[in-house]
Amino acid sequence: GADTWIGANCVIRSGVSIGIGAIIGASSVITKDVEPYSIVVGAPGREVGKRFNQDVISQLLSSCWWDFDEKKSTWTSNKFAGKKHPMDMLFDGDVIEGINFIEC
Repeated sequence: GADTWIGANCVIRSGVSIGIGAIIGASSVITKDVEPYSIVVGAPGREVGKRFNQDVISQLLSSCWWDFDEKKSTWTSNKFAGKKHPMDMLFDGDVIEGINFIEC
């Protein structure tokens, strides 16, 4: 999935899906699907946490921010004058504010 980080020397079994925003620790062995925004480590891989709380995860998933096309965006219109670009908000940690500008 988009926004996924996979550490060095990981093994991911054939047919396993890695959810959007997941983090997989180095040298992990992933034998089953990884949920979106999960943090998974170990051999076999096990979830040790989530990157965000469930409300934020739900908003991120419904925003489809990974499909955001900056060239088609109207973020520079007067409506958003003086605001940061929505992707900058996401990457700066202003997750809720950033996803409020992005629609599927």
